[in-house]
Amino acid sequence: MKYDHLCVDLAKLDESIVATFVLSKKVAGMHLKMNVPKIKEEDTRLLAQQTATVIGITRANERLFGKVSFLLVHHEFVDGIFFPVDDDVTVLVGLVQPYDQDSVVEKIREKIDSFFA
Repeated sequence: MKYDHLCVDLAKLDESIVATFVLSKKVAGMHLKMNVPKIKEEDTRLLAQQTATVIGITRANERLFGKVSFLLVHHEFVDGIFFPVDDDVTVLVGLVQPYDQDSVVEKIREKIDSFFA
């Protein structure tokens, strides 16, 4: 699959999107906008491992609460929205504020759903 192409397409959806990743056991695809510093390879491996752990913990409650659509993490400089695709793949989108969460999530979800259909 062309995950890097998906990441570029996702980054074009909104001005606030500064970084996009497709994560599985590693970073399978990535796109960073020009003003975002390059991420070290060791940090990308850690990001993939941590994402798998957090998504796994959250998805463990799906039988109680229904399917997880996305997780939002708010950091001081960037927000991360994690979209679990299946048991192995998660799409991560990094955004800077301000942005309209509902609008951005809807555009990203549509692009992910059409890509993985």
